[in-house]
Amino acid sequence: EPCWKDGDDLIGVPIIQGCVCAGTKVWTSTGDLKNIEDLKKEDGIMGLNNQKASAEEITHFNPPNKKPCYRITTHTNNVLECSEDHPILWSKNRHSYIQRETIKGKREVINRYKKVEFKETKDIKKGDHVAIINAVSTFNNEPIWQPRLVGMLIGDGSYGFDKTPVLSNCDKEILNYTESNFDTVVEKSYLTKNNKVYKELRIKGICEELRTLGIYGQTKKAKRLPKQIFRASKKDVCELLAGIIDTDGCVRVTKSKTVAVTISSISKDLIEDIKYLFVKLGVHGSIQKVNPSKAKKRIKDVNPYYNLHISDITSVFNIAKNINLLVGYKKERLNTIFNRKEIEGDFTKKVFVKKSDKDKRYLELTDVEGIKFEIVKSIEYIGEKDIYNLTAGTTHTYIANNIVTHNTGGDMEGGTQEFAEMFFNPDKYNFLAFDN
Repeated sequence: EPCWKDGDDLIGVPIIQGCVCAGTKVWTSTGDLKNIEDLKKEDGIMGLNNQKASAEEITHFNPPNKKPCYRITTHTNNVLECSEDHPILWSKNRHSYIQRETIKGKREVINRYKKVEFKETKDIKKGDHVAIINAVSTFNNEPIWQPRLVGMLIGDGSYGFDKTPVLSNCDKEILNYTESNFDTVVEKSYLTKNNKVYKELRIKGICEELRTLGIYGQTKKAKRLPKQIFRASKKDVCELLAGIIDTDGCVRVTKSKTVAVTISSISKDLIEDIKYLFVKLGVHGSIQKVNPSKAKKRIKDVNPYYNLHISDITSVFNIAKNINLLVGYKKERLNTIFNRKEIEGDFTKKVFVKKSDKDKRYLELTDVEGIKFEIVKSIEYIGEKDIYNLTAGTTHTYIANNIVTHNTGGDMEGGTQEFAEMFFNPDKYNFLAFDN
């Protein structure tokens, strides 16, 4: 009112506190992964700049506040729980087309999206598309002790409290690597039906290292990745993932002559950790729960488990490009299904030669951007929940559960109740109200 009386202009922007629920995974500016409720202002956060993940300064935090919330699930089972007014990068329709050329059956596939904008969660519908970050390629150099062995133990190892860690496997490459590099004792050995030598190797002198990593004593459903791995170098990340794929991973050739990678575990939290770690390499997959009791084939273990299934061509390429497996048949399937004819430049210029009995078909992927869109499989109201609100300072965007979202917080102290009181009772706060 004083500014108005003096003839000056005063512009006000209403700030609504919408944000994400507890448990939402966000990337810090240094590439670490944290739950939103554990994030600190000095951590910074990853946003979207020029269609790539970029470090953002956190300029403001609001205290937790209750708001009506929704749960969005995409077709690859990416899930985000957030307030009804939280803006998400959205597209109504995807327009895709294929340009065909006659030379050696070359096909150029281009996906284009029209009307890409931020839209409030409550206005998003089933069948819409939401933006997912392609990669968070920010690495650090926090040391990880023997990451390949750690990955193997997470996959096929036992390291409970007061017990010498044991690695159980029947692939000769895994056994040779472990026996050659560590002090081992064979606890059990026999010949499998496939004429492979199965061994249970007790690995001596590594308990203290596993304690330092914070994983010693974890068994079955309690298994997790070492938290330090998200702050590790790219080399160590690739080594650990290689150990997991070599032990708990399946690499297979599909009926359509493409490659799929599947990692299995009875620990849902572990599978989710692995899924997020893969995003550092530009690898995406879908988590599916498997209930053996409902399966057609008879399986001895009736406990449910989880599969991380990776099959899109970009993700499989990035695995083959970055991860060096030890197990021969897995490595061969991953690396030879495509004879990669590498051209100068990044992946957008690489050409895959797909093997076929009849001919060679060339598939060139172009216009690969820093984001991809996933279809909304479901959106449901989940009632009032505590939401955590922050402001990213540069682009005002941040990545939440790998989904691209926008700020809904500001620098105004207080919560939505205080703002509502100001709005509906302007005289009390010396505001000048006018019809708009």
